[in-house]
Amino acid sequence: MARRRKAEYFRLFLCFTCSLGILVIPLHYLNVLHFPTVTSIGLKVGNVKHGTSLLIDEYQPTSDLKNADSNEVTEDVRTVNEEVEVGNEFIKSGKEAQELGDTEVTTHKPSFYWKTNTTRYLLPLFQYGDGPSGLYIHVRFAVIASLFQHRTLIIPYLHKHFTQKTGPMERTANETFDIDKLSEVINVGTLDDFKRECGSHFTLENITHGPFPKGSSIEFKLEEYETIRGQCDRIMGVTMPDVSEAPDLLENVAERFKSMLPVRCLGYVTPRNQIFHNEEIDEKVAKFFFRAPYIRRMADEVMGKLCEGSFAVMHWRNKSGEHCRAGGEPWTYRRACTETVKEGLALLSEQVDTIIDLVWDTLREHDISCLYVCTAPYEQKMVDHLKKSERVYTLEDSIEMSDELSKYKNDNYVLSLVEQEIAEQTQLLISCFGSQWSRFVGYVRTRNKLKTIPLREITGIPKHLLSYTYLL
Repeated sequence: MARRRKAEYFRLFLCFTCSLGILVIPLHYLNVLHFPTVTSIGLKVGNVKHGTSLLIDEYQPTSDLKNADSNEVTEDVRTVNEEVEVGNEFIKSGKEAQELGDTEVTTHKPSFYWKTNTTRYLLPLFQYGDGPSGLYIHVRFAVIASLFQHRTLIIPYLHKHFTQKTGPMERTANETFDIDKLSEVINVGTLDDFKRECGSHFTLENITHGPFPKGSSIEFKLEEYETIRGQCDRIMGVTMPDVSEAPDLLENVAERFKSMLPVRCLGYVTPRNQIFHNEEIDEKVAKFFFRAPYIRRMADEVMGKLCEGSFAVMHWRNKSGEHCRAGGEPWTYRRACTETVKEGLALLSEQVDTIIDLVWDTLREHDISCLYVCTAPYEQKMVDHLKKSERVYTLEDSIEMSDELSKYKNDNYVLSLVEQEIAEQTQLLISCFGSQWSRFVGYVRTRNKLKTIPLREITGIPKHLLSYTYLL
């Protein structure tokens, strides 16, 4: 009896392995034979699609990436971020978004572009308290994490900056990034696609966290996790494990990430300042991760008309002034416009002309006589004094240079993306310390070996100003 049972098990095992062989062999040769691919996900025959929207176009295997076990985690110093409460407004604006007048915004959602036969997904769980550029950094990190594990990347909602009064809070991946280009190297989908395939509830078995800054206390980690948990519940509509379970996923995050390789639907709490590093993957990101085509097109038009193409960019982001500005948000004024901040602003006001002279000295050292200033959309003394020079340009000038850009004159989300593209390509950037806007631009500039000088590191900057957080 036992022998007969063993024989039956063996027969079943042979049938199972044979069935696997039947499945694997055709998949291996499909791109050579040009047969339509049939899987459990769906079928495409000509222009007719059957099954779900998750269809395989043609099986085009990519070259194998290095095993995740060989990757290192680089440790950076955490930049302090101003956390802006956007959750309630974000949810409301999704249904009550006002029109932008003559602004044209691309709002269609990206489709899946299958380049491998993976059916595994990665959903980045954002720190929505960050501004738009902070979210762009999260997306960049999620692209890299997805490449490491050959996963379909889900790009959830993005949002505008809290200083922008007009337009919808919710913004799309397609109006921000070149999804077609990114899809040449990685599968891309939407939050709706993820929920349909994976649901909206994460447990300890299918969620992991990005690396923390060195020296982060467990109290800091738990507070950060609880913040993200609440935001993702309100904004994405996904639930994460209770904070009481969080210690299990906040330690040994690098090893935990690697152990998640077999998990089909992965929630990835994206890090702010550390990342898994691999030269091959960095090269893929450099070649395939760009801003949307219409953003690059408008930036190219402006750069072609600006100072014969030879200019520096200065990113001026005085967050202290942002919180204390006239007409600012009452809640941020009460929380962030402290007496210390006001004291620093008064000192800065006294030194504006000195700082401007030092900026021009730096430009002359690099044989540059033209300056483009990227700044937040509210009145600032620094910008007013800079514009006294005939060789200083701002967003207002860019809008006049491009008819296409002028269509977006009321949409600071798009305008900021265009200015980031300009800052990314210029021969010299004077960056802003502590700004995610400058930091996001810096990834490509560093890769392309372009010169970047933080304003606070320019020779001669009054040292007493540097003790005030976010003043320079």
